[in-house]
Amino acid sequence: MLALCLLLGAGGCARHAENEGEFRELIRQYDQRLAMAFDTYDLKPFGQSLTASHFNRLDHRMTGMKRAGQKMESRVLAIEFLEFKDLGDKQLGFPRFRVKTREVWNVRHIDARTGKVVKEVKGLVYELSYEFEQHDGVWQVDAVEVLGQKIPS
Repeated sequence: MLALCLLLGAGGCARHAENEGEFRELIRQYDQRLAMAFDTYDLKPFGQSLTASHFNRLDHRMTGMKRAGQKMESRVLAIEFLEFKDLGDKQLGFPRFRVKTREVWNVRHIDARTGKVVKEVKGLVYELSYEFEQHDGVWQVDAVEVLGQKIPS
């Protein structure tokens, strides 16, 4: 009986570790696409990797920046993965997963008309919570919440 419990536990850990690798890659891709989207005002690079609600939130934010005549160039320098949690499927009936990270970014806000840097922050540290939802076997980003932010002095 003990051997069966250990075997089942090991299988669960292997599946969890497999999920961790998948979510690490999804977050890296999301960060790259986000940087590209805010530089070009184009969400197409995300493809089907976002839920409709998260796509709409990003589109609203991007439209606001475009109307304000600003672009944003950003680059992630480091990602530390802090927590992986299976949230089950109770909320909306779709499998959900949460990953918390600590990320270091360089960010530049640029006046789109003149090309001049309006604001630049190097080494900006974000603590983020990514929530994923699975549709038709594909994990999509459903929400990204800033849990904390530290601007370097």
